[in-house]
Amino acid sequence: MAFPLIAAVLGDIGVFYGSAFVGVFNLSLCTLRLLFRREVLWPAVLRTVLIPCCYLALLCLLRVSEWSAADASIGTVVLLCAACPSAASSVLMTASLGMDSAYGSRIILMTSILSVISIPILSFLSVLLL
Repeated sequence: MAFPLIAAVLGDIGVFYGSAFVGVFNLSLCTLRLLFRREVLWPAVLRTVLIPCCYLALLCLLRVSEWSAADASIGTVVLLCAACPSAASSVLMTASLGMDSAYGSRIILMTSILSVISIPILSFLSVLLL
């Protein structure tokens, strides 16, 4: 609810600062010891690195850039969507089902941290390879 309000009042720069606030706030709630456990790190790496790399390989094999006049932008859009962090609504779903929502929160935080590194690298690779 906060981000649409911030976007309406302050625009894009407000959303940027709000994202930084949420990231720091979530980091302060979770200790790093819990964050870098194997059961949290592997799903996050799978979500933000391995799956997008599989998409990149598939897009290169299919030669998506040759399909239309849009050049490689179609492939870049698909790749960047695949590289984005996990949706926060998954925590709401686990909480409503009575499952471990703290575990889901840690995975979302780790995918957000990893996406800060993986999205620029993958966007560079998409421009280079597609």
